[in-house]
Amino acid sequence: MHQIPINLSWHRIPKNSTDVKPYNTKTRNCQQIQYSKNSKSVKLSKETRKANAAIAGLGKSKRILLSDTLLRNYSDDEIKAVFAHELAHVCLRHAWKILVFGALISLISFCLAYVSFNKSLDFFGFKQVYDIAAFPLLALILLLIGLVFIPLQNGFLRYLEKQADMFALSHTRNKESFISALKKLGRQNLSDPAPGKLVRILFYTHPSISERICYASKENEKHP
Repeated sequence: MHQIPINLSWHRIPKNSTDVKPYNTKTRNCQQIQYSKNSKSVKLSKETRKANAAIAGLGKSKRILLSDTLLRNYSDDEIKAVFAHELAHVCLRHAWKILVFGALISLISFCLAYVSFNKSLDFFGFKQVYDIAAFPLLALILLLIGLVFIPLQNGFLRYLEKQADMFALSHTRNKESFISALKKLGRQNLSDPAPGKLVRILFYTHPSISERICYASKENEKHP
């Protein structure tokens, strides 16, 4: 057992372990988090060389999952930084915020599709909304609405990811390990460290590696 600066008790998996488990989290005001072995393995190394960590589940079933490719190839401090980032999603209730945001976007999208579809029927020569020949028109309207909302959804997700990064930095106080973990993840997962602005807006749900390193450096200057 190791004690981490953000009051996390954790089990370190030996480097030569072939049985890497996810961890079940139990939290009380996000001050004392203890996670222990669960029965289901996370062995990404059987399918990919990529390293990853994620939150799974809601309520009592939520877990922080760390891949074996991450646990075996990263230092303890780097793993702590990654774990603290994932912990932020739990503490800041990001899963619920994403569900609510997604529901609102879906409601607005269907309302816009309903209005646009009805207004377009006469223009394209259709008389009824249930005319099967008008289905391609409905599909086109849904596609265009989706293209409008994708940048908004991605921007919201990037905002939450930045919040999680700030949480990890403020609790671990270890800029070097955070940045080192980001660089390793970028190289191992073959990520573009500095994609173009349009690419980020349309396709990225996380800030780019270069952006994260930049604000991590600034955050450390605020809290030396």
